[in-house]
Amino acid sequence: MPAPFPRRKEMRKFPLTMARLALLGLSFLTGGIIVYGLHPSNSFFWIGGLGGIAVGLVAILVERWVARASVQTLLGGIGGMIVFLLLAKAIPMRNPRLDFLLLIVMGYIGLVVGTKKGREVALLLGEKVGGRKEVPKLLDTSSIIDGRIADVCETGFLEGPL
Repeated sequence: MPAPFPRRKEMRKFPLTMARLALLGLSFLTGGIIVYGLHPSNSFFWIGGLGGIAVGLVAILVERWVARASVQTLLGGIGGMIVFLLLAKAIPMRNPRLDFLLLIVMGYIGLVVGTKKGREVALLLGEKVGGRKEVPKLLDTSSIIDGRIADVCETGFLEGPL
């Protein structure tokens, strides 16, 4: 028999799910209105709406990636993107479309390089990366064999490598 009330874990996800659905709905409307303004036709409204949903899905994927990424990775990505965007603006372009394309490409390259190489840059700048070094614990074989150490590890009392 199913539970009469939703579980707490499901209830915690509900506002986020509703916000994501609202984002997709607004993305659909925005894409449809933009494309409809360029070419007033119902079929173009739907095409723009589908494009808007695609942009909304990309935003949700980026949001999920950011939630899982470490602060160091995020800062490296943001720093790399800023540096590469400044480099892109330093390159003179006469065509605004090429300038826009260069900004997108350089921003993406900076984001990727920053997230991949952020740790090395932090080491070059002399920052301490990764916190303190973890020292492995030395265990007696009898505690391993009879399972006492497994119980202690399950409680989370011991941290780091054994």
